[in-house]
Amino acid sequence: MKTNFEALRKKAGYSQQELANELGITRARYVNYEIGRTEADYDTLLKLSHIYGETINTILGDEATHKETVSINLTIEDYEKLKGELSDIIQTLISKKSK
Repeated sequence: MKTNFEALRKKAGYSQQELANELGITRARYVNYEIGRTEADYDTLLKLSHIYGETINTILGDEATHKETVSINLTIEDYEKLKGELSDIIQTLISKKSK
């Protein structure tokens, strides 16, 4: 399976040894992940996700999910207000389309 291990490592400025140290594994083990000889376990993928700020899918090479993401923290009240406003916008669009 083609992964983004090497590209993400280089983009982040890590050598293979530095990244292996960060992950708590040997360089040889990391290299095996990078060349696709073995697959990284979930804990390693999770650590890489935190290091790179990328999703596990992106790390694994799923380009379809490689999108910019935005994290929004909302209170329940803000969420309900936003939900109502979006509902109103959708209803307006539907009514304009049906005219």
